[in-house]
Amino acid sequence: MSNNVIIYGLMGIAGLFLLVIIAYLILMKRMNRADIRQQMALRVGVEAQNFSLDVIYQKLYMFYIKVPGLKRYLVKLRKRLEIINIEDEYLTRRQSAKILTNALLIIIPLTFFIIAVAKNNTLLMAILIIFEIFMIETLIGRNGR
Repeated sequence: MSNNVIIYGLMGIAGLFLLVIIAYLILMKRMNRADIRQQMALRVGVEAQNFSLDVIYQKLYMFYIKVPGLKRYLVKLRKRLEIINIEDEYLTRRQSAKILTNALLIIIPLTFFIIAVAKNNTLLMAILIIFEIFMIETLIGRNGR
């Protein structure tokens, strides 16, 4: 009798194990279908928006990394943003390009304005440009956290 109990017990455990394996395979198949649908939806979304801001920022990032003066600021931003976005390279690139673009949109017109206003006074122009660089450094430091 004890041999029969052991055999029936092992058959019951084998049956439960088989049911668990079948359930696992069914769930994996459903999850793969859902993942494929999600990937297709993402592709359609990206293809529909060829000129989205994300794509523009990624292209700007690639441009900024090639320019020697801007590369320094970009690397500085990345170091700060990588702490926040540990495993998301795409988000780090987008945020660093966005912050650097905003800084450039402020610094370039402001530099021309300072040169136009203080063109006769070199000391004033130098002081204002140094102050402008300090403010941009502060802006980059604040947004990089």
